[in-house]
Amino acid sequence: MIALLLLVLLVVVPGGCAAPDPLTRATVARLDQARVAADIEALCADGPRYSSDEAAIDAAAGFIAARLREAGYEPVDEVFEAKTQVMHVTHHETLTRPDGSPLPTGMEFEYPLRAHRNVLAEKPGVDPGAGVFELVAHYDTVARSPGASDNASGVAALLEVARAVRDVPTAATIRFVFVDMEEVGFGGSKAHVANLQERGDDLVGAIVLDTIGWTSHEPDSQRTPIRIPLLMWPPTKADFITFLGNWSSADLADDFETAADLYVPDLPYYGVKRIAGWIPDARRSDHAVYWDAGYDAIFVTDTANFRSDHYHEASDIPKHVDVAFTTNVARVACALALDRAGIVTPTED
Repeated sequence: MIALLLLVLLVVVPGGCAAPDPLTRATVARLDQARVAADIEALCADGPRYSSDEAAIDAAAGFIAARLREAGYEPVDEVFEAKTQVMHVTHHETLTRPDGSPLPTGMEFEYPLRAHRNVLAEKPGVDPGAGVFELVAHYDTVARSPGASDNASGVAALLEVARAVRDVPTAATIRFVFVDMEEVGFGGSKAHVANLQERGDDLVGAIVLDTIGWTSHEPDSQRTPIRIPLLMWPPTKADFITFLGNWSSADLADDFETAADLYVPDLPYYGVKRIAGWIPDARRSDHAVYWDAGYDAIFVTDTANFRSDHYHEASDIPKHVDVAFTTNVARVACALALDRAGIVTPTED
């Protein structure tokens, strides 16, 4: 009996029979694959965006802000102070290359405290009491990777959603949050969530997109950190998107599933709706900061290193990103945001 109850609570159940909303359907259709591809290319053009590389981070944040302005937003910097690791190569004077140059023999590290920034933009809701729904993606990378899927894919998806929903009236505010330092202890999301708590924002949910661009149609191309018979048994072909929720965000996970069924029925998905908060590998992005603060959030990912050898490598470049897949994930995120924010239908006087 207990096993049967767990099965009912935890397994992914197909979405309900709700009818698609015409305005949501029209908005989702506006998302453009070519723009998503162009933004991924642009973000990766100058190489890695590691948080200790001020020039690279400033260029990426500036690019995001410029794209948001082009879409009609007024982006703001959310500035915070944090330490990041800066590596220096040390040399031994007696060891040299044939050309006489010194051979590197070690590394030294420093951890300077400096200002970092998240980039935020809002589409205000018409009802001040309806709260805020957030869409989140990190724009930094590890030191050696240009980060096409991790996480230019998520950034490009959010930028395209921002363009699509700009003029759609909603009750709640939709906020786009581009965070730094995900790869360095979730520094940007920690600063942002602390600000949410300090202001007392009424957050009606958040969706975090991180690494959403890799697919494979080969058999056994999908690995998984844990399998539980009858309860958690993901597909073995890496052609699906995963969404993960903790116990309190199960309703938000349900809504993601419904949005996929209604508006992007060709997108394969697999969801872990309630127990992800107890799985260490399911806490490896900014959504975990929301969970720990008591906010409802879901993590949307292609599962990163569990399906791709490009994860955190120099080979994570745009040509390896499935842009059509990435755009379809963005379409589901768009539909979910509009559902949670509540489209306001104009009334005739």
